[in-house]
Amino acid sequence: MLAHEGTLVPRPDTAEPDIIDAVQKCADELYAKGETDGAPWTEALLRTLRELGKKRKFYVCHQGFKAWIWDLCWIVGDERPGQGDFNGVALACEIEWDQAKGGSGRLEDFLKLTVCQDGHRLFVFNSGATRKTMNKRLDELVEASKWSTGKRYLVIALPPAKSRQSLKPTYLIWRT
Repeated sequence: MLAHEGTLVPRPDTAEPDIIDAVQKCADELYAKGETDGAPWTEALLRTLRELGKKRKFYVCHQGFKAWIWDLCWIVGDERPGQGDFNGVALACEIEWDQAKGGSGRLEDFLKLTVCQDGHRLFVFNSGATRKTMNKRLDELVEASKWSTGKRYLVIALPPAKSRQSLKPTYLIWRT
């Protein structure tokens, strides 16, 4: 189970435990395979979240397949957006490793979630190699969400493979 130091919302809602468990299982498999951050992680996490969304009976849009602004989203309603009923977004998800961008990609991707009006906002990212770096990155995300009121965020910080022994994956849930 992911650590949850600093959780600002006392309890996960009905979907969040399933999301957290699925991401943890996927991360454990990737760590066991010796995968480093980046494309293999993104692909595996997207696959895991697609499967979970379908299991929960949502229409799933993802990178390379009718994705909107986010890397992945679960749609409530008809499975043909634009062709039938659309009842909202159950989950909007962004995944960012940001090594090549010097960190700017992390905040840019997180800010995409602030425009989602419905459902869950999930952000999975590279926590950095130290607790200090992880906390700084989490603080940046909480601060960036403050202008967007009435929304709930689930952020999962995954340490790089080389730091896995000293730093645990962490999740943070908060409402603005």
